[in-house]
This record gives sequence, structure tokens and C-alpha cells, in this order.
Amino acid sequence: MQDVKQLELTELILENQLNNLELQIQQQMVMFKLSLQMPLVTDIILTDTLSESSYTLPEVVALQANYNQRIGLSLIEQNQALNVINLNRYKASYWPTANLFANIAAQAQPRTFADFVSSNSWASFSSVGLRLRVPIYDGGLRRTQVESVQIDIKKGEEDRKQLLSLYEAQFENAKKTLTLNLNNLTPLKRARSLAEEIYAQSQARYQQGLAPLTEILNAETSLRESKNNVLSALFQVRIAELDLLHANGQLIKFLQ
Repeated sequence: MQDVKQLELTELILENQLNNLELQIQQQMVMFKLSLQMPLVTDIILTDTLSESSYTLPEVVALQANYNQRIGLSLIEQNQALNVINLNRYKASYWPTANLFANIAAQAQPRTFADFVSSNSWASFSSVGLRLRVPIYDGGLRRTQVESVQIDIKKGEEDRKQLLSLYEAQFENAKKTLTLNLNNLTPLKRARSLAEEIYAQSQARYQQGLAPLTEILNAETSLRESKNNVLSALFQVRIAELDLLHANGQLIKFLQ
């Protein structure tokens, strides 16, 4: 009778844990929809799963820093290229320019409409010339433009250095986090193997009448916790790997 009550108590505890997990899933779904600005009534079906058999652990040593795909860096480099073009354009305005032009036209002044089609009513004229512009004084406009662009170029160089430093820090932190999570996964797997052995021994002892029901229930609880710990650690490894891909600007390519 005591064993039956103990089983009922264990069942109630497990049901309560399942209900709490279901509530957490629903709450995370709501937060996920809000972060993507999706209507809350939108149905989301999860198709991906995380398991040891389908997930290959990353090799931290093989991961190298590469920030060429980061959008922020690309924007700065494109802006710098535009600044260089503007600088060359403003500097070129100091040089004299020469333009060759030519015009040809015809004009008619007939007295009547019938004279309009007559060739005697038309007079043609043309002109050819060379236009030379020599910049002498512009009130310091060109110098101000050049100095302004030069300041923008220096600012862009400093922004690029600071952004690269930020990317390097993000990459190193993500790399260290991934290494730590991988190291944490190894002892948790050993603890799970040990919990499986203890559970198997408790089952054998209970079937032989050498152990009470509480022993096998405790062993089952320990085994369940050890499995959850391994899965949580595997999830943290996956998150750290995605953070590392983001630090290298490869997250969008990975999602595609």
C-alpha cells in the first residue's frame, strides 16, 4: 500500500513538472512572436530537434575569425569608398576645365504660310567655340569641402578600428563560452552513464526484493535529472556555436 502511494505521489510530481514545462513553452512562444513582430495568433510549428545523434559537436580549434561578412563593417567600408570619391571630386574642382561646344540652328520668318515651306524663307546659322573655366576664388568653399571629407575619412578609420575591436571581443568571448560549454558536457555525460548504471542496479535489486521502491524511484529521478542536464548542456553548446557564427557574420548564411 505504501508503494502505491509513493507511485501516486511521484506521478503527481511529474504531472506538475510537465504542466510547468508546457507553460514555459507557451510563454517563450509569445516572447518569440513579439521579438519578430508577429501576430500572437500566428501558429508556429517547431520542426527542428536537438539530439546527440543528429548534432555534430563543433571543433573550436578549427574556427577562425573572419569579419568580412559583418554588415556593420561593410557599411563603414562602403561609406569610406564614397568619401574617397567625394574627396577626389572636390580636389579636381581646383583644376581648370575646358569645354568644346558647337551649335547649329535654322530660323524662318515667312510672310504667309505658303512661304513657310520655301527655302528662301529659312536662314541657318552655326557656332563653334571653346569654353575655359579657371577657378580663382570661391570664398574657401572647396577648401572647406575637402577638409570636411578628410575629417569624415579619419572618423571612418577610427570607427572601423573600434568596430573591429568589438568584433574581436565578441568572437573571443563566444569562443571561450563554446569551449566552456563543451568542457561542461563531458562530465555531465559521465554522470548520466553512472546514473544509468545505478538505475539498472536498483531495478535488479528491487526485482529481487532487496531494495525498496523508494530506491528505484530515487534512481529514476537522478537518471532523469542527469539526462536533462546533458540536454541543457547540449543546448548551451548550440547557442554558443550560433553566437560564434554571429560574431563571424555567418549566421544569416547559416540560416539560409
